[in-house]
Amino acid sequence: MRTPGRDKHTDTDDIEDRAFEFAAAIVRLVREHENEMPRPMSEALVRSGATIGSHILQANNGQSRRNFLSQMTSARKLSLEVSYWLKLLLVCGITTKTDVRPFLEVAHDLRVDLTTICAKARTQLETDKS
Repeated sequence: MRTPGRDKHTDTDDIEDRAFEFAAAIVRLVREHENEMPRPMSEALVRSGATIGSHILQANNGQSRRNFLSQMTSARKLSLEVSYWLKLLLVCGITTKTDVRPFLEVAHDLRVDLTTICAKARTQLETDKS
């Protein structure tokens, strides 16, 4: 994962790479805590963390701007979901704040960037309708 506090990027290739790095880091986190983490929780965390990048990949290879926006919007929603599961790990005492904080920061950065990308895509769709 990149160091928190980096410059904001909204390039779709960059965010695809960052989401992939994030997914791999989530898998490593789950492996580190697999004995303490209930299976449904670990599955939900990996699914939501990994699927962010999958939706971005699909968006970048989509057939239309509408499809691009739909996939990026789904990725944004998943960045919210992964934050939920990470916070739950913390509250349940499965991980420490030190372990979870970098993940929450990256999920937040991805969400901010995805929000910007979605807003630009929405504007382009509206312009195309005119």
